[in-house]
Order: sequence, then C-alpha cells, then structure tokens
Amino acid sequence: MNNLAQMQVDAAARLARASCEAAALSEIGQFGERLSELGIAFEVLPINADRIEISVVIGGFGDERVQAAVMPQFKSRAAAQGVVAPAVVVEQPVQPTEPEKAAGPEKPAKAKPMKAKSAKKAFITGPWSEGDRDLARKMIVDGFSNGEIAKKLGRHAGACNFMLKELRELVAGDRPVAPKPVVKSSVAAASIKAPVEVTDRPAAKQLPARIAAEVKAPVAATLAERPYAERVIISHLDAVGYAGDWNAERDLELVEEICRGSNLAVVATELQIGFAAAQDRWRLLNSNVGDLQHQKRLVAILKERANA
Repeated sequence: MNNLAQMQVDAAARLARASCEAAALSEIGQFGERLSELGIAFEVLPINADRIEISVVIGGFGDERVQAAVMPQFKSRAAAQGVVAPAVVVEQPVQPTEPEKAAGPEKPAKAKPMKAKSAKKAFITGPWSEGDRDLARKMIVDGFSNGEIAKKLGRHAGACNFMLKELRELVAGDRPVAPKPVVKSSVAAASIKAPVEVTDRPAAKQLPARIAAEVKAPVAATLAERPYAERVIISHLDAVGYAGDWNAERDLELVEEICRGSNLAVVATELQIGFAAAQDRWRLLNSNVGDLQHQKRLVAILKERANA
C-alpha cells in the first residue's frame, strides 16, 4: 500500500470516528434535554480528553428492580448507535452528621529534664611520690590487684603497670622463700649416679645478691619421683649440657632475667657475652617458647642446678 492509499484510509477512519463522536454528542445532548424536561438533576463530568461521565440524581434508582427495567433499554439503544453508555452514578442520601466539637487549646508538652553529663574523671599523672610507692607496696603485700591499686591512687591502670611490676619484684625479693621438703628416695642408692666433677669449666660468675638469695630449693632425690613436665625439662637440659663459658649459674641468670621481662641485649651485657650467643642459648634452653608454666618450671630447675 502506497502513501496515498494509506492517507485515504486514515482520512476515512477519522471521518468515521468523527461521525460516531458527533452522533454520541447529539445523543448525549438529547438525553440531557429529556432529563431537564423531566426535572431531573444531572451533571456532565469530564474525565479526560476522550471520556466523560454523566451523574444523574434519580429517586429510587438504587432499587435493583428499577435498574433492571431501565438500564438494559438504555444500553441496547446506545449500542445500536455505536455510543458507549454513560456511567450512571447513584448518589446516596447524605446522612446528617454531628458538628465537630471545637478542639480545646493544646496543652503544652512537658519539657523533659536534661540529664547532666557526668564530668570525665581526670587521672593523676606525673612522677610517683614516696607516699604513692609506700601505699602501693603495702597494697601489694595485702594481695590487691594492679587495677585496685591504680584506682586507690587515682591513676590510670595502664600507666601504673610498669611501676607496679618493679614494686612487685621488690616485694617478692623481700619475702623469705620457704625451702621445699626433701623427698626421701625409695630407690637404692646404687641406682643414683654420682655427679662427675668437671675441672675444666670456667670460673662461675658471682650471682647478683637477689638471685643468690632465691637459690635455696633443694634438688629432688630422684628423677623418677618428679612430675612428667619436670622430667622432660631435666632430660632436655642434660642433653644440652654446657659449652664454652656457659654453666648452671649463667644459665639461671640468663633465663630468669628474660622471664622477668629484662631486655635480652641488657642481659647479654651483664653476662659479658655477645647478643647472638645469649639469644642462641635462650632458645636452646627454653624448649617450649610461649608456655609460661613451662618457663616457671625451667627457672625452678635451673635454680636447683645452680645450687647443687
């Protein structure tokens, strides 16, 4: 189909639609005139560009029998003329309503009391006085924790840990160490090997006074009577032995100082050995790095060896 034929078809469609619309408008006009002659109120409501609605007030139209008698005739007539039957809106009688009560003046909302923000507690800073040290030392002896001591002093707990660590070491050095009871051996004396005296060892360095005071624990009579964890450490130390300038006293000083938290470089300087040598010896003696219970047992056994 060429353009001319398409234009002719479109023109014919427009004419047909215009004819239908004109017929519909004519029918709606006649319908409105008849309603006016009958004294019936109606209203034409435009919905959009292509649709209108007619609202008619008819008494009794809400009765289904009236609708059944009137609507089929209107629809059949409108359909015969190609007109869409207008929607009929039935208006229900308006029920009288009670007048709304005038709202009284609104009550002012009660203001909520503002909670006073508590001032952030300021901690004491700066050097410790002698009174602070004496009080902290007394509380350590009485068994108070670091947090309780810091609270009593009015200081932040994190800032007190280093000072309290030193004070706890001093308090521990002042306390007498009770000697462990000697375990009687049930094994024949012949089964115990006598220690072999080594004459070519270098002279042992004199222990510091606080370490020498703590070396008091007697050696258990036999290895078989000790706990398994201690037997493992003793067997390991026997296998390590002593080489170079190392001996029981120097092993004890190295391990104990490191377990106390001392810097390895400082300990190496005190022992008058190189840093690498001290580090290697520490790693060799401590076969279970990171286990605090193992380190405590290691220090106790090294004390026994240094005191033997």
